[in-house]
Amino acid sequence: MKEKRPQPGQDLKVVPVTEPDGTDALLLRLEQAVLNVLLHYEGKYEETLSDWFLALKLIEPDMLSLRQLIRVFDRLSEAGLVQFMRGDHPYTPGDQTFFLGKPFTVVLRAEGIVQPSTLKI
Repeated sequence: MKEKRPQPGQDLKVVPVTEPDGTDALLLRLEQAVLNVLLHYEGKYEETLSDWFLALKLIEPDMLSLRQLIRVFDRLSEAGLVQFMRGDHPYTPGDQTFFLGKPFTVVLRAEGIVQPSTLKI
């Protein structure tokens, strides 16, 4: 996984939760893409599942199904990296009806993934 250089003024970086083992390479790339979207939008983004799929398909054309995306969302949620909300109702991993139809909000959780920058000032 290629690491981006921090832009001036950035003092946070995303650290992958697991190491790639070959079989999870696509899911790890998708996880990183979701986290990058959240970082770009200051940690919070609202969209439908189909719009998430279409956007991520542009980044990762090997993604073939909504099930892969839901699996990525489950992994990120179970790892405590993100939280999914629809109004006041949080997502429970495995509840695939949560993603049907209406937009939901994805919030980046700082616990466990954000570390101070290693840049020396």
